[in-house]
Amino acid sequence: MINKSIKFFIMFLLSFNVFAGGDDRDQVYYENLDEELAAFEAQLEAEHAAEALMAEIETEMARQAALEAFQEKLEAEKAAAAAATAAYRDALLEAELDAFEAQLEAELAAAAEQLAIEKELAAFEAELEAEARQAALEAFQQKLEAEKAAAARSTAIYQARLQQEQMIKDRQAQLAL
Repeated sequence: MINKSIKFFIMFLLSFNVFAGGDDRDQVYYENLDEELAAFEAQLEAEHAAEALMAEIETEMARQAALEAFQEKLEAEKAAAAAATAAYRDALLEAELDAFEAQLEAELAAAAEQLAIEKELAAFEAELEAEARQAALEAFQQKLEAEKAAAARSTAIYQARLQQEQMIKDRQAQLAL
């Protein structure tokens, strides 16, 4: 834009000079003016190139800043993902631990119930064995009483025979006399 303005201004000056009735005496002046104009245009192009280079550098710096911001955002997202993954793993581990504890409690309750059943069964068996012993004792005592009664009868019969034999001997001795 500046370049166009300068060219327009120079064209205006040249046109004004021609319309104002310029002559060939100013030839050296115009040659110098052409050289100055060429030097000025070269300087203007150099400045324009420098501005373009500066704009490119600024664009590259903006890209670099955007890249760094993106990388920072990416690192933050990675950290957030790692934290979320760790939290998820912790939650899974906690759930697994809770399930294991529940299973362990159920197994302990089942073991306690089994132990109670075994104790009750042992007590029942002990009671049954005691009753069987008592029944065996009572049967033995009845048998013993029956054997005592049989022995007493047998003894009574034996003594009665002995007495009878003694009586017979005594009678035979009396008769023999």
